[in-house]
Amino acid sequence: MSHDARAALDAYKQSYQPVLTHELDSLSPSDLFNEAILNRIVLWKVNRFASLPEPLLTRLNDLAGLTFGQHWEAKGILAELLSIRGVALPMASSILRFRNPQVFQVIDWRAYEMLHPGKLLEVYHVTKNNKPSESKIESQVGIYFEYLADLKRKWEDEFRNEVPFSEMDRVLYQLSKQRRRQMPRTGRR
Repeated sequence: MSHDARAALDAYKQSYQPVLTHELDSLSPSDLFNEAILNRIVLWKVNRFASLPEPLLTRLNDLAGLTFGQHWEAKGILAELLSIRGVALPMASSILRFRNPQVFQVIDWRAYEMLHPGKLLEVYHVTKNNKPSESKIESQVGIYFEYLADLKRKWEDEFRNEVPFSEMDRVLYQLSKQRRRQMPRTGRR
């Protein structure tokens, strides 16, 4: 087998998290590690680093001013997030949730399953060679906004007097874990 180390290294530098790899390679021995740097190293290693353009970050920050029920105003931002490599619906919803938990909640298979028993959450991922079509992104946006509406109804009907809406994703996540723990082993997926 012929080895072309230079070509392999060049291909690696162009394809594997090139901006973050350069940033981390540029650390000097005198640079002190902190939690932010360690988190970037972890994301680099698991190839889950998402690089968001500055204008999108600015628009994300504007979502802090939304109030309960105004989630539709983030439709374009959510669609843009879903078109970024490393950001599928659960990650996009996490970003939105930590920006404004009074409006947005995390959607993942556990919470979705508790809200829609027997239905599986379909998630599309952007990869290096595969970007979801506009129709798939629109579908994901629709799934998320339907989830938020259903979550709001469930909160109003069952949980309003117990927990704030901003904690509903965590409640459903934990309830799913507890329910699965009680299921017989043969009943698990």
